[in-house]
Amino acid sequence: MKKFLLGTLAMTVLLSSCVSQKKYAELEAKHKETQDLLNSATVKLNDCLEEKATADSRLKTLEDQNAFLKANNQELINNMGNLTTLTTKGAENLEKSLESLREKDLTIRKLQDAENLEKS
Repeated sequence: MKKFLLGTLAMTVLLSSCVSQKKYAELEAKHKETQDLLNSATVKLNDCLEEKATADSRLKTLEDQNAFLKANNQELINNMGNLTTLTTKGAENLEKSLESLREKDLTIRKLQDAENLEKS
């Protein structure tokens, strides 16, 4: 009797754990669909990673270009400041030279006037 009960229990467990052919086919189809979705997602992920790498490279190039242009701009601003200083100093020197010429011209006129007075 024990053997019969044990055999019946074993058969019940074995038969209940088996799936029908229809259920197995459904699970296989679901597995294939899931695998296809995974493959599609993997392809899209790889495409996105390639696009990201390209975008990162472009970003690095643009950041380098931006840094170069900022440095160039600062250098131009500094040069413009230097030119302004030189122009200001040049204008001051021209003003001093003009004043010196006026003084010399005045001295020459005084000497000419004095000479003309002596002659008369």
